[in-house]
Amino acid sequence: MKINLPIKDQGSSVASDAELISTTDLKGIITQANQAFVDISQYSRDELLNVNHNIVRHPDMPPEAFADLWETLKRDESWMGIVKNRSKDGGYYWVDAYVTSVYEGEAKVGYQSVRVAPSHERVERAEKLYASLRKGRIPFALRFRPGSTLRQFFWLALIFSLPMALFSFLGGWSWLPQLLGWMGGIVISYGVALITTREVRQSAARARQLVNNPIMQYVYTGNMSDVGAVELAGVMVQAGLRTVLGRLDETAKQLASDACKSAETVAEVGNEICRQRSTLEQMATASEEMSHSIVEVAKTAESAADTTKKSNDAATAGRSVVGEAMDMINSMAGEVETAAETIRTLESESDAIGKILDVIREIAEQTNLLALNAAIEAARAGVHGRGFAVVADEVRTLADRTQRSTEEINQMIDKLQRRAHEAGRVMDEGSNQARVGIEQSSKVVDVLNEITGMITEISDLNQMVATAANQQSIVAQDISGNIHSVGDAAQTNARSAEAMTELSKDLAGLAENMRSVVRGFRI
Repeated sequence: MKINLPIKDQGSSVASDAELISTTDLKGIITQANQAFVDISQYSRDELLNVNHNIVRHPDMPPEAFADLWETLKRDESWMGIVKNRSKDGGYYWVDAYVTSVYEGEAKVGYQSVRVAPSHERVERAEKLYASLRKGRIPFALRFRPGSTLRQFFWLALIFSLPMALFSFLGGWSWLPQLLGWMGGIVISYGVALITTREVRQSAARARQLVNNPIMQYVYTGNMSDVGAVELAGVMVQAGLRTVLGRLDETAKQLASDACKSAETVAEVGNEICRQRSTLEQMATASEEMSHSIVEVAKTAESAADTTKKSNDAATAGRSVVGEAMDMINSMAGEVETAAETIRTLESESDAIGKILDVIREIAEQTNLLALNAAIEAARAGVHGRGFAVVADEVRTLADRTQRSTEEINQMIDKLQRRAHEAGRVMDEGSNQARVGIEQSSKVVDVLNEITGMITEISDLNQMVATAANQQSIVAQDISGNIHSVGDAAQTNARSAEAMTELSKDLAGLAENMRSVVRGFRI
């Protein structure tokens, strides 16, 4: 047996109107404990739940008491006893306990114990009895039991008639008549006792069918006769009723508390529903506004799709123009290249002409020298050489003119070569620029192709956005309608919550009325 230590000789009294209620499973593990039990035991509810009920067992309780408890419960009978329990600080408190089985359907699932404050007399008898049992002794009251009421009457009649018989015998009276009279008196007394105690004996027999526990009878009544047995049965019935009423009161109290909490919760739910309804109205308004916005988005997307289509057309046209420009630039580049080649040819031919002019200039110089020599010879010839001198002079003049013309032509050819060279350089730069322009135009065409592709994708996306926006507009309208429906349902729920609040209040009132009725049946 578990021994809970330490202990101290400091007791606590259970309030006269308090009921300590607890339930356990079939192994004695606590599953429920009311506040009164928590308070007197000084344990917290968490410390009590899911532990064995022997956590409050006091070492002064003899093992025989708990053995009697479990044997009684195994017979599916209720057990009653005065029990000394230990509180958490080591102190003690006495209780009048009534323990019964708990059923779910036909199956026994555990035990319940309802404990109240015991009377002082019963505590004294229990304390003496438990002290004797711990020492291994059985009290005289339990060892010597007077038996049935009829037997008690018989012994009383015998005891009271003995002095009369002795007095008659000592007085010298005849002993036979006295003996017969004495025996007749005993028989008559026994008959009278048989008649007068019949109901008591029958009641005691029925009482022992209800409860037949000498230890319990001694503790609760202090009377081991048939009257004590009847009294014990009455106490047992009273304890059973007290237990039922106590559980009803506890249930009603919990029901009232739950009803109040339910009313508060329903009221909070009602308030929350009102707030939700307000929020739903705002959502409905926002949904309608969103629906209008989605319609505008759809229109904008369609307009953007049209604009992107026009941009695509413009980009396509630009690509065509750039292509034509590239063709023209290619053609112009070819012509520039041809012109550059022609100029380069002209420059080469000018060089050839310059060389010819150099030859002509040399010939003119030689001719001039020859004419000068001819004039000298003609002067030497005198009259005979006068005609030759004229010819020589003309030749010299022609040579001078040829030389001057050659110089002029040479200067013109130099200018022509310089300009041809400059034109060639310009043509080369133009050709290079044409090539660069072609490359840039090609890049522009590539960019325009990419832009056209992107514009096509944007156009497709805009079309998809427009379609999705139209679908979202329809969905938004459905959502708005659903929100209105939910709002109506919320309003209906709010009215239902108000009705539930009233019902919870009524339920709390009924629970309180039930507690009042239970208190009216207190025993």
